This record gives sequence, structure tokens and C-alpha cells, in this order.
Amino acid sequence: MNFSVYVNKALGQKINKFVKELDTTRNTIFREAIELWIAQHQKSKWPPGFFDFTAVKDLPDFKAMTKGMKSLSKDPLQ
Repeated sequence: MNFSVYVNKALGQKINKFVKELDTTRNTIFREAIELWIAQHQKSKWPPGFFDFTAVKDLPDFKAMTKGMKSLSKDPLQ
């Protein structure tokens, strides 16, 4: 898909400088910038960092901790 984008002279010169320094094309710079913008503005179902969770390895066994406890006949929160 093709788009035409107007940028002012100063921005165009900065872009052209990066094209030479990075040995790339203006299309690549615009495409990467748009992909980054979309990624930053896209609504996520999960909050940032949600999938970065690291499990705690040395937790005691829950079943072993509750062994021998008296079971409740009625839910105390009701």
C-alpha cells in the first residue's frame, strides 16, 4: 500500500541524514516509525508487565501447610 507523506524541510533533512547513516531507505524509517507508533497506541487486553511474571520457586507446599487444619462447615465470609 502506498501513502504520500509531507514533512517540513528540517524534518526531511533529519530523515535523509539517518538514511545515509543507517544505510537504509526513507520508506523503512517511516514504516518502522508507524509500526512503533501503532504498538504504543494499541489497546492491550493485559496490563504492561503482566506476562513478565516470574514464579517464586521456594514457596512451601500449600497442601502440606493446610494438612490437619479444621475444615469449616460454613463459609465465614457469607
